[in-house]
Amino acid sequence: MDKKIVIVLVVAVVAVAAIATAVLLMNGGEKEPTYEYNGRLPIFGNANDDDYINNDDVQFIQDIIDGKITGSRVVSVLLKYDDGSTVNRSLADANADGTVDSKDVELVKKMVKREHGIKINYINVDNVLSTCNYPLTSIGLAYKTVYELAAAAGLTSEEVKWVCDSVGDVPGKGELRQWYPQFWDAKCFGNRATPDYESMVGDMPSCIITGTKRYYVKTGEETLGSRGVDIIRLPTYEDGWAVPGMLMLGYLTDNEDKAKKYVDMADSVYKTIAKYVENIPMMDRPFVFASHNASAVVDYKNGYLEPVVLAGASTAIDRGYPKGNVDAETIKQMDPEWILLQPWHGLLEQTDGSVTDTFIWDLKKLYEDDMKSIQAIDHTNAYYNGKVLMDTQGVRMGAASFILTAYIANHIYPGVFNFDVEKLYKDYMTAYHPGVDADAWFEYTYFDLEFADKKYKELIN
Repeated sequence: MDKKIVIVLVVAVVAVAAIATAVLLMNGGEKEPTYEYNGRLPIFGNANDDDYINNDDVQFIQDIIDGKITGSRVVSVLLKYDDGSTVNRSLADANADGTVDSKDVELVKKMVKREHGIKINYINVDNVLSTCNYPLTSIGLAYKTVYELAAAAGLTSEEVKWVCDSVGDVPGKGELRQWYPQFWDAKCFGNRATPDYESMVGDMPSCIITGTKRYYVKTGEETLGSRGVDIIRLPTYEDGWAVPGMLMLGYLTDNEDKAKKYVDMADSVYKTIAKYVENIPMMDRPFVFASHNASAVVDYKNGYLEPVVLAGASTAIDRGYPKGNVDAETIKQMDPEWILLQPWHGLLEQTDGSVTDTFIWDLKKLYEDDMKSIQAIDHTNAYYNGKVLMDTQGVRMGAASFILTAYIANHIYPGVFNFDVEKLYKDYMTAYHPGVDADAWFEYTYFDLEFADKKYKELIN
């Protein structure tokens, strides 16, 4: 059996003009990268590390072979085997065999022509070098963020043949079903973490697109890989920055135009912020304490911090606080300038009633949870100064997260950014969820302490 390769460090970055990535925004050039690949399209063969697989990559590889491109212009990653040994790989090494040669040129030519049946090597969300067949055809989806990306990429039940019980028509389940009617004709394989593999026998998908192995389709590679099913752990970093996952999904499904439409929308926010904050040291950026209910310091790759750092802020982790549970006194001592709380329910997330009923449920959790949420922060300077923002999980994680990033940036950099958050939101919903009453959800999706206080007082009175 081949040894599994895990990517642990970027050792060179291509010298091309591009948006500052999530890693650069997170670290301000001061710390080691949180994510080992810093680019946007994590596919081997993307030799010049831009957003496309095209003839520029063919020429780039040929120039490496001819000695015209050397040194830091060659994007390389240090790969670690599961036995502890390491080896360098270049993104120009399309077949990932350890050598940049004419074989890579020929493979990338096939990738540019979109020849069916070729093997694509890529970096997944867990920083593991993985392989899949091109193009993706009979697809299974097993994680909430990939449903949103698949919808944005224009996929329907024509391509998506299997879904998990979050979207499937299953009594007592289907908490995300209402948001994704384009997948209603797909069959259901059960739980997103532990699918019922036997239910797919006789009608296996060619691939299952999912998230990190820590939580989702945990034994997929071992159980389904031997049956020819590719387990694609889409790089959404997890899940507050969806650009790499969207670009990769667009390429693998021949939907690059639709993927680019999304990326352009997201970049209108990301690039604007990146340009402004690129020379601001991390410790000089506004300190935002982001937590679901103010009970813990969370680390990267949970989706809480990524939209915050992409907005140009620093986090508790960046300031040296260890991840783990915290109490109210610790939060007070941290003295964050801003606090971001994130209720679970809301737009693009499970709801148990009307829009208003859903908001009331979240509002009660915000104000009435013992020593959590509002009760955990109501003695902080951020609270006294009204610098508390709220959002919901459905827009915090996945493709819609760039809108939250714009909302945060407007607040923490007043007078610098003035993104039209409502327009971004409505454009997004019109493009990807035209059947949803976007107007009804907006004011309950991104809101501040003043709005929450007003609504809670109305509720209890």
